[in-house]
Amino acid sequence: MTFEEIQQRLAAKFGERIGALAPANKDPFLVVPAADVVEICRFAKEDEALAFDCLMNLSSVDWPKKNQIEVVYHLWSYRRRHSFVLKVQLDRAKPEVPSVESIWTRSSSLIAGSGAAPSNCSSSNSSIVRPSWAIGTTRSGSVAASAALGIAL
Repeated sequence: MTFEEIQQRLAAKFGERIGALAPANKDPFLVVPAADVVEICRFAKEDEALAFDCLMNLSSVDWPKKNQIEVVYHLWSYRRRHSFVLKVQLDRAKPEVPSVESIWTRSSSLIAGSGAAPSNCSSSNSSIVRPSWAIGTTRSGSVAASAALGIAL
């Protein structure tokens, strides 16, 4: 599927919660509300047409001038051979987003920076970017992004 077709499929399911496809230097992306990211990601994985069976990259970007932190989800479908990018924009004063670990069970390895590829992704994928300590799981299961971010490659 093209980026536009993926956006249209998500918009058909989630309506106004899915905005317009944002242009980017490399891959277009969608900004989704933090409160909806788990539901949207679950649909993206379970929907037969989308079939995003791999969270291949979970990272964050600190935008101090915007007073914002973005959590960036790079999704991949082995079955459909397509990719997509979702972003959640958070206020730096309270940078929390629900965890997607219930969808891609090894996504915590991306957070912890364990070096292990998620079990539902190819173990030969050496391009996974792991936050060194920037994002952590809270006791409530939410993911909290630190205002002082450091990304380890």
